[in-house]
Amino acid sequence: MRALIVDDEPDILELMSIALELDEDIEGVFVERSAEAAELIRGEPFDLYLFDMMMPPPTGTDLLALVRGRPETASRPVAICTASTSETVREQLFSAGATEVIYKPFKPMTLGNVLRTLARRSGG
Repeated sequence: MRALIVDDEPDILELMSIALELDEDIEGVFVERSAEAAELIRGEPFDLYLFDMMMPPPTGTDLLALVRGRPETASRPVAICTASTSETVREQLFSAGATEVIYKPFKPMTLGNVLRTLARRSGG
């Protein structure tokens, strides 16, 4: 499965890349700039999306809205990664269309399993 993974923190993006490097089921496309991610979203659809919530515009929630607003990607699973453990933030993300919320810090070596589970739950 192809996953678009976006985080403006290079260290976190590198950690995710290393974690998924050994996972034969997931082909990750790792992007640091959210504007670049928006262009990729407008291109060929990915099977799964993972966005950091707090990035310079477009934010993770902006990218989520872009995915949900396109017929070819509207039903694809989208996980949002955030350091906020607020229940209000969680509810807002689900109301905006997030399929899953992943809290930072997370265990990088579990990322592949989290994404596979998300894809299965979403019919992928």
